[in-house]
Amino acid sequence: PASTSCAEPSRLSKRKARQKASSRRNRKKKKTTQDGYVPEPQLSKKQFSGSHVAATAYSAESFGIASTGYVGPRTNNASTTYRLDQLVGSHSRFGFRLQEWDAGNPIPIVDEQRRIYGVCAGVPKNDAGWDSLQMRAASLLEASRPTLKFKEKDRKSRRGKFSA
Repeated sequence: PASTSCAEPSRLSKRKARQKASSRRNRKKKKTTQDGYVPEPQLSKKQFSGSHVAATAYSAESFGIASTGYVGPRTNNASTTYRLDQLVGSHSRFGFRLQEWDAGNPIPIVDEQRRIYGVCAGVPKNDAGWDSLQMRAASLLEASRPTLKFKEKDRKSRRGKFSA
């Protein structure tokens, strides 16, 4: 009987721990299944204050999506390369618009309901070392190029003719 009374608190604490973990999982699940992510207002204000907004006529609800992000439709003529003047302008069959950007200020890209679905992010403000960091990263990638080995099947992907 004495040994059972010692086991009781242990069982009780285990049950409480399971319930707490279950509660956390449920809370996390509920948070991720909400209709959309709503950033803190002050964060949005800080990131996009003074930004020009690139509005489009698209609706984000009609986009093809995957858990990893947007997935474009497969096409047979995906190997066609277009010049800029074929993509934008009044006589373009695609009707794209060229968005000028200085790469300094962020530009949110919004759909017809003003939901952000893309951002031209730009460079961090007040970071004097950003350019040297980018150059260093590029040189390290270039230096590692000869040692990279990819299997034949990994040399071409849905996103283009490059190893990924």
